Amino acid sequence: DGGFTQKYRWETAPDVKQTWLLTTYVARTLAKLKAANASTKETDAVLDKALAFLKSKSDTILEPYTLALYGLAAFDAGKIDEANAVAEKLRASAIAEGTGVYWNLETNTPFFGWGTAGRIETTAVVLQLLLKVNNSEGTNNEQLILNNALISKATSFLLRNKDRFGVWYSTQTTVNVLDALLASLKRTGAQTVEVSVNGEKLAPVSI
Repeated sequence: DGGFTQKYRWETAPDVKQTWLLTTYVARTLAKLKAANASTKETDAVLDKALAFLKSKSDTILEPYTLALYGLAAFDAGKIDEANAVAEKLRASAIAEGTGVYWNLETNTPFFGWGTAGRIETTAVVLQLLLKVNNSEGTNNEQLILNNALISKATSFLLRNKDRFGVWYSTQTTVNVLDALLASLKRTGAQTVEVSVNGEKLAPVSI
């Protein structure tokens, strides 16, 4: 049916939610190959079947991490309308925290992230999707305004939640956060950073 099932040896049937999550992860990987012109007819056929499977479940999938991976896969596969529909669903599930927003993780990530690290990774993956759809022609002005507000607040949440080592708790989480921040920089181009130390302004830094 296009899905990639996951079943532990002690289970009598595949876990439905984990099957959806694994399928979105595989689909995103294959879609990235397609976007880089590195796919084959065989991998494209598997991707199309996986996306059709996910589309049939899209009304049932509520997990933000799973939805974000599905949206990213759809976008890279050229299915912009599907990606926008997923982004719209994710906008409605954003959770406010101070000046930021995040998306909660209801299960584990594909690499068994959970808790704070899982919440940060989920927010980073959602942010990547919002950045992608905002740069597409299929996004209208109202969607752009809503996306921009969430992009700003989600970025603020990520920056405020580094751990004491200056990274984000796990390798997988850190990679996804950096991917999101790099995508944000590509979107805005060159920027100037103003630095102050103990209230004294230093020379601006161009990045």
